[in-house]
Amino acid sequence: RIYCSGLCSTKPGCFGICWVNSAKEDCRLFTVSAYFNRDSWTMLTTERCDIYASIVNSTIQQLPFTGCSQSGNSSGGVCSRAIDGDKRQNYFKGSCSHTDLTVPIWWEGQLPQQSMVASVTIYNRQDCCADRLNNFQLLVDGVVCYDMNIAIPFSVTNLSCWQLGSRVRILNRQFAALCICEIEAFGFFSD
Repeated sequence: RIYCSGLCSTKPGCFGICWVNSAKEDCRLFTVSAYFNRDSWTMLTTERCDIYASIVNSTIQQLPFTGCSQSGNSSGGVCSRAIDGDKRQNYFKGSCSHTDLTVPIWWEGQLPQQSMVASVTIYNRQDCCADRLNNFQLLVDGVVCYDMNIAIPFSVTNLSCWQLGSRVRILNRQFAALCICEIEAFGFFSD
């Protein structure tokens, strides 16, 4: 394992190793994209394979959104208000997005490249209607990474995700307009 770990540390883009116990130097190196895309895993042996992964060289940072879209607009609440850096939680200050009632009701932000999304922070509207974010799913590239279903509305929440992708979506499971005053994604780029 020490030999394989050393080999991984010298290869750009290596995220971890698969080490077959019976072969002292049988190392299979993989990238972060390969690690989190388990559908692409294939085993070249029927023997047990121990997997070791590390994110030591990947500093978690705020991931910039390069664009957005939403299921529909209402009252001037365009999707870009949710990623403009303005964290005021009052819709009438021009700081929150606002969808119409086109079903399904969603907001989606685009990241500049495939990234490991570790967490997402959402700033909820506080001047009215905070309960509209009581029941939703957080998805990255169509995969649910957090399922929110609460009784008491939140002001700001930080949701753990750990999903690989480039699209971050909030899917409202209530029949109510979706208002997001600010949304921030944190993680690291996978390439």
